[in-house]
Amino acid sequence: RPLVRRSRSSAAASTTMEKVAVKTRTHSTNTLVCIGVYVVVGISLLLTLMYTLDDTAAADSPARSKPRFVDSLIHRTKLLLRTHDLSPRNDMRMIAELRQLAFEYETVHGLEHEEALALFTSLQLTTMERECQGLTGCWDGVSFYRQQQDYFRLAREFAQNQSSSMRFKEQLVYCETGFNSGLSAIPFLLGGYRVFSFDIMKNRYSPSCAQTLQVLFPGNFTVTAGSSLETI
Repeated sequence: RPLVRRSRSSAAASTTMEKVAVKTRTHSTNTLVCIGVYVVVGISLLLTLMYTLDDTAAADSPARSKPRFVDSLIHRTKLLLRTHDLSPRNDMRMIAELRQLAFEYETVHGLEHEEALALFTSLQLTTMERECQGLTGCWDGVSFYRQQQDYFRLAREFAQNQSSSMRFKEQLVYCETGFNSGLSAIPFLLGGYRVFSFDIMKNRYSPSCAQTLQVLFPGNFTVTAGSSLETI
């Protein structure tokens, strides 16, 4: 009998220990789950706070909101250029906004020179795509973007050197033979130059591209049609 009693008491103790172990594991698991939930909730709250602060800063900071306006303006202009040229009579508000962007892209809108160059180049390319739609052999080559950047850099460096050596402030002049789509003229127009282009105007898109620059840079862009052997 004593042996039976001891075995029964041992079995009861073992069962009790197993129950305690199960409760301990369950409690540990629940604790880990709770910790995990708290961590996930904490991270979510932190990310929400960061995004809220970021959106608030973007709304309060004019430098952050200006690129959105610029993107919207360029997008609306491209949609218009896909159907017709800019018209001073019908599109005056858009033209005024584009003119301000062209002359104050750095001081007012906070754009880099390369960004402004890319935006106005995209307008000319949109016009070329419209005029060449469905036609083969319409494109007659364009200035590569790296080449435009070099033009822009040279134009700005020359302007800075001239401003320090000239007694009177005079507008610099850039002349070119071969307008094509005006991509080589844009860097100098954005640099404040007065541009004179001479082109035979044989490409379908050249007149529309020239009109765009005349509208956006009034008084600073002149194109002369005809053979440069006769017009210069």
